[in-house]
Amino acid sequence: MTEPIVTALAAVAGFLGKSAWDLYWKRKEQREYVIRQKRLDFLERQLSEFYWPLYLHLQKNNVVWEHLVNGRANDPLIKARVDLQLYSSFFLPNHEEILKIIEANIHLAQADYELESLLLRFIRHVSIFRALRQVELHNIDPIALGEPWPDELFPAIEKRTKMLQREFDRELGRIS
Repeated sequence: MTEPIVTALAAVAGFLGKSAWDLYWKRKEQREYVIRQKRLDFLERQLSEFYWPLYLHLQKNNVVWEHLVNGRANDPLIKARVDLQLYSSFFLPNHEEILKIIEANIHLAQADYELESLLLRFIRHVSIFRALRQVELHNIDPIALGEPWPDELFPAIEKRTKMLQREFDRELGRIS
């Protein structure tokens, strides 16, 4: 008679053990799913609200700057006037847009010391650029006042943007 009871108790213990094990793994999988979803959501926000907009504005800056440096015009006076106009009608507004992105979404950057330093150098450069234009010193660049353009900013943003995009795509299974 004790043998059927032991068998029944062993079956109940096995059932309870298996149920507890299954519950543990289900909760573990749910936790991992939630963590993965939160990571994907954060990556998407980093890319869509900070890195891609910043990258595109900086890339626009590069293209127009390239024209400014390498642009050719038959009349140097016309080139000088167009260049001066680009400073006020393109560069300053583009820089202001970049500032808005940084100010509104810096928390998404997860910036290390190097990137934070570059962003602060950009902010100083643009602040001086804006002040020069406000006091109508249109022919002076912030470089002349000891605040050079942070050349390393675009490569740093480009590198992080592409790295985060690869991670995002990998998490979605778009690439292996």
